[in-house]
Amino acid sequence: MEKTTSELEELHGLLLEYSEALAKIKKYSGNGYYKNKIKQLFIRINHSVKKVRRLIIGNSYFTEIEMLILVFIDKSVSVEKKEELWEKIELKWQDLALDLKPTQNEEIQTIPTEIISGEVRSDLEEAMRASKNACFLSSVVMCRRAYEGALTAKYKELEGKEPLKSIVCKNCKNTVKGNMHFGIVELHKWAVEKKIIPSKFRDVGFLVPNMGAGGAHPDETFPRDETVAKISITTTFALLKQIYSK
Repeated sequence: MEKTTSELEELHGLLLEYSEALAKIKKYSGNGYYKNKIKQLFIRINHSVKKVRRLIIGNSYFTEIEMLILVFIDKSVSVEKKEELWEKIELKWQDLALDLKPTQNEEIQTIPTEIISGEVRSDLEEAMRASKNACFLSSVVMCRRAYEGALTAKYKELEGKEPLKSIVCKNCKNTVKGNMHFGIVELHKWAVEKKIIPSKFRDVGFLVPNMGAGGAHPDETFPRDETVAKISITTTFALLKQIYSK
């Protein structure tokens, strides 16, 4: 949330600079300094918009603001029209700020500091964005992906090989299928056996695979529920802290 707030403040600051430069151009139409500044701000604003968009995917308020910004910085639009657009952007910005502000009772979930970067962190960020945007099934599926990815990486690190197995026929002893990747349940059991995941988390650890499977496969009994998504995220955080602390 802090990164989102920081990026939004930067974008708003750039738009404010752009607006002030427009006012100077209107007053001093022949001043090349402000015209050049407008060109530089055009590039910086476009870059800033892309960064914010990645952080708050699917936010309807920002989508509206982005459309206004694209017209606002269009060089073919008159200064007078841009002044009107700036007023609209400012009003929409207030709506966006209210939408992003946590309510008093809202639980703020933060990715564990142990997870610095990589696919697992990206999966968690996507899970959190999905939950915030009411895509609750997507959220639990991404939690499962994050946990499975972390377990796979840990297995490779400790065992020095891919987590693969072969299915052997009980009667003829021939290999029916080889080089099959461990499933997430098998990886979780391995992690418990290796004491990467403490035994007290053994049963809790099955929640993430089970909820992820419920979200991924059509099942009318599995709820599209905010509470389920939050439980999935919180449980995944707890499990990943164990993996990355060892």
